[in-house]
Amino acid sequence: MRSPRLLLVLVAAFAVVAVACAAPPALKTIPPPLSMPPTTVTVPPMDYSGVALPKAAGATTTTLAIIPGGATLTGRVTGPDGPVEGAVVRAERLVGDAVASIDGITGADGGFTIAGIKGGRFRVRAWRAPDLALITPEVFYLGGSESRRVDLTVTRYDGISVAAAMAPSPAVIERPANLVVQVSRREVDGTGIVRATPLTGVKIELYGPGAWRIDTVNPTATDAAGRGRWTVTCRATGIQPLGVVLADTTTYPIDVPTCTAPPPPPAPTVPLSPPITPSTAPPQPLSPPITPSTALPSSTTARPPA
Repeated sequence: MRSPRLLLVLVAAFAVVAVACAAPPALKTIPPPLSMPPTTVTVPPMDYSGVALPKAAGATTTTLAIIPGGATLTGRVTGPDGPVEGAVVRAERLVGDAVASIDGITGADGGFTIAGIKGGRFRVRAWRAPDLALITPEVFYLGGSESRRVDLTVTRYDGISVAAAMAPSPAVIERPANLVVQVSRREVDGTGIVRATPLTGVKIELYGPGAWRIDTVNPTATDAAGRGRWTVTCRATGIQPLGVVLADTTTYPIDVPTCTAPPPPPAPTVPLSPPITPSTAPPQPLSPPITPSTALPSSTTARPPA
């Protein structure tokens, strides 16, 4: 009975070992991928024209044209000594904040011509460095085919400039006032702008026939800003002339305000009524107290006449 069971166990074990030792089956080879012809895919471009973009800070710069056109400017530049040769005439075309300009040069007779320009609003000025300039330009509207004459007058800006300021203004007699005198050399630069260069370290002295008392050092020297400073006192009302002498050589009158009298003193304040002093006496009754009556009430009827 035991032998058949043992035989079955041995047969089963042998079968398991035989299966384990058997050679594995051969693996199949993976075929190569199929060959596909290349294809091209076209993607249409995106249209962003309808997309709103946020505004960026700043300003838009626009180039403004002044030529070519059908308008013409002619004229003459004159100065203190007559026609000005070699002056620059600048015509500026204005559209909003944009400016376009064109220059002309005057001839021996001071004449100029600027032709072939566009119409519009114009600003025209003239200068000759370093001494002549027009600081208030001519402003006008020029038609697209208009021929317009513009005569310009320039002023001399050269040499020494002396200007004065006083505080308080006007000065009050017998009261001190501060006087400042600015000394500069004026000239016209290459763009027609009048420049003032302060003259420093120049000896400057107050003088004049007016009724003035100088309370500080005189003469003095101009400071780094080209200014001389004094404390002065006017001694009489009215116009009191005053001037300065520069470097002991040149005399310049200065414009000072008319001296005035001090204002009258304010009138004393008069009280409308004397002050009321509170009374310390005990209060008094206005009338004796009223004692209620105990009599019976009665009524009276008038008798009609007989």
